[in-house]
Amino acid sequence: MVGRRRCRGHRGARRGIPILTNRVDAANARIEFSTGAVANITASRVGTEKIRKMRFFQPRDYVVVDYLTNYASISNLSQSTHSPWPGVRTQVMEIKDVEPLRGEIESFIEAVANKSQPMVSGEDGRRALDLALRTLKQIEAHTVKIGVGGS
Repeated sequence: MVGRRRCRGHRGARRGIPILTNRVDAANARIEFSTGAVANITASRVGTEKIRKMRFFQPRDYVVVDYLTNYASISNLSQSTHSPWPGVRTQVMEIKDVEPLRGEIESFIEAVANKSQPMVSGEDGRRALDLALRTLKQIEAHTVKIGVGGS
């Protein structure tokens, strides 16, 4: 996840439920990756507060990305010089205020012009799309299982 490691999201629970409409109004996905990282992603159109946040847990790191406030950080344990117990070190990441799809397209155009690798490769995009489609399929299967969705 962090550090541009290539990994595949494979296990985890994806659930969604209609609350106010006949479509999924709230969904949660817990995705476990081959590297040991875990992502918890929640989306809701009926919540009382605006939240656009993702959290990732990976070996030795906790990553928070808040799209609403343009905040991102990586926290991990650091050896304390004042105590035998480790402390928590948080590194706040610099965020460029760029719409994500625009940034990907600009990176692609730059990569073509410079004959270099884009920030997001076609393979990365294909894996992300596959994961999104599998997630939607599991959410749909869950709504059918509990008797509130399906065709």
